[in-house]
Amino acid sequence: MFTGISIDRMMQMTSQEKRRLDNIKKAFYESDRALQSGEPEDRCLEEIFKAIDAAVSLRKSLRGETYTTSGNNKRLFSEFIALEVPAARQGSLLRREHMMPIVG
Repeated sequence: MFTGISIDRMMQMTSQEKRRLDNIKKAFYESDRALQSGEPEDRCLEEIFKAIDAAVSLRKSLRGETYTTSGNNKRLFSEFIALEVPAARQGSLLRREHMMPIVG
């Protein structure tokens, strides 16, 4: 997540960036807690998505990138996942088009 961001820049995070980092940690904690307490998996995923959303915003801020309108959120989310999750990259065996459909 922090590839290409200098240690100096990390040490100079703004209060908003620190809050985003705390939100990432909290979301992972809540996901783990929900899973360990036996809550449905979709509850755990909800927290992971919160972490991903905060991570996208934090990365953009640390890199000095401008924020875009919500019209680009799907593309930005997909790009972030492709960078961070190897299985989501182009040509991966785990991409949606390679998965079996759910029947039921």
